[in-house]
Amino acid sequence: MSNVINFNAREFKLDASCESNVGSRMVVTDVNGSNTEIFEIGDWRWAWTQIKCSKQLDPNTDYIFRFAMTGGINDTQDAVSQFIIYSDENWEDRYVYPLDKSRFKPVLSKRGECGLLRVYEIPFNSGESGSISFMLIAQHAVARFMPALDNEAYSEMEDLTYEQLWNERFKPTNKSEVTVDDGDCDNNNGSIDLSGAVMSRSMWARMKEELFYSRGRKSEDYTVAELKTMIWRYYMSYWNTRRICSANGGLPPAIKRKRYYESLVSAA
Repeated sequence: MSNVINFNAREFKLDASCESNVGSRMVVTDVNGSNTEIFEIGDWRWAWTQIKCSKQLDPNTDYIFRFAMTGGINDTQDAVSQFIIYSDENWEDRYVYPLDKSRFKPVLSKRGECGLLRVYEIPFNSGESGSISFMLIAQHAVARFMPALDNEAYSEMEDLTYEQLWNERFKPTNKSEVTVDDGDCDNNNGSIDLSGAVMSRSMWARMKEELFYSRGRKSEDYTVAELKTMIWRYYMSYWNTRRICSANGGLPPAIKRKRYYESLVSAA
């Protein structure tokens, strides 16, 4: 029988060899209502972040590394989320487990308050030396890693795979009538008229992620009038004037546009 090593946020640190790390430990309330410490890493831009933990284990022994996570996925399907294990600081002999899009299948995949909650159990052998390093990586999506509870603690939660979540959130919608919901476009019994507005699917999906999914919000908790106000404020007050846009060199669209027209006046 394999020995189980449970994720402990206190044992992990931001890897000093990575200069673009974005992350911090924090305390949240788990599904049992207990406070637990997690490690949140990565951002919605391109900051490559990695946290690392090294252990001296019994040599030639079978283990399972067990953890739960939320996040680590985005609407453009280009997020990086990985678990890496290697021995004796031998990076070339590493094992990489891709967690984004659940390419390495979790033992449990559930609908949580903050989106998709997955539990992973990674089997490995400690080798002759027993010197093992664990690394968790995130890029272009925020990922939260936490201790996994007993499987029974998740039994009341609804099963949800990554594929099901993707179909719910990002299935095609009419360009001039868009509703905000966890995938069911008919729940609000109303629509928001965006005819005349030019919006990409990625831009709309990013708004849903940042304004609703990442905050555990559901659109059915709001009236159509409230949703219109929230979305208007998001785009006109936040997205257009304050949100960092990597495609614009880190500038919000309104600032980029202002500088462009100022440069035309200067050139004239």
